[in-house]
Amino acid sequence: MKKTIWIVILAMLLLPSACKRTDVTDPGQIPNAGFRVSLSGTANPSVLYVPAVGFVQSLITVTALHNDGTPVAGHNVILKIHEEFGDFANDRSVQILPTNANGVISTYFKVGGAALQEIGAEYQMYIQATLQDDGRVDFTTAEDWIPIRLITRNPDVDTLAATPASIPSVPVEGGTYTISVFNSTSANSISFVENHSPDDGIDVELSSGSTPSTITVTVDATSFARAWTITLTANDPDVSGSPLTITINQLGS
Repeated sequence: MKKTIWIVILAMLLLPSACKRTDVTDPGQIPNAGFRVSLSGTANPSVLYVPAVGFVQSLITVTALHNDGTPVAGHNVILKIHEEFGDFANDRSVQILPTNANGVISTYFKVGGAALQEIGAEYQMYIQATLQDDGRVDFTTAEDWIPIRLITRNPDVDTLAATPASIPSVPVEGGTYTISVFNSTSANSISFVENHSPDDGIDVELSSGSTPSTITVTVDATSFARAWTITLTANDPDVSGSPLTITINQLGS
């Protein structure tokens, strides 16, 4: 009987400390610090020389990162053109793309032809990038404005050009890329030579031997860094900007 009484007394003494609330913050009350997001966008090239014939394009890349530097994967980035000219790769002024595992999206902005009527000799524009609200965490404050300067080409000067002029960050898994080739005035026949270093691993196809034209570049997968150049030459020696060299660089693991 005495043993039972002592057990009851001991339990009553321990009960208050067992039920005492600790000062540890409830995880559910911690702010969503990891969901503060920053967007960083680039245009390559950021200056476009708009031709009288054909169009030019720039590679638009946007990276979404949490405040701790980790990528925001699988969320939609909204790209929007506020001007009355120019389109994305989907031929519209708005394009929505999901971020990949690295928090990155990319597309092309293109402009030419009729835009000459609107922009005058030179025009500064911006592409708006925002992270779409997923209904769970508000991403509407994540925003960036990507600058692109448009310059109309002098119709009296024939100039060979290509956009983008370089592809600097081909991933180790390779990929396929399109480069636009054009003259500022009229069509002009061109040729190209591939220079491979340190070895092959790239395929280059020219859509036609005259401008405007496109080059399709396909880079194979690899585990080490590689670099190539593509040299374009106009058949007319008076064409400015010829020969033109395009650089391709593949990242190593």
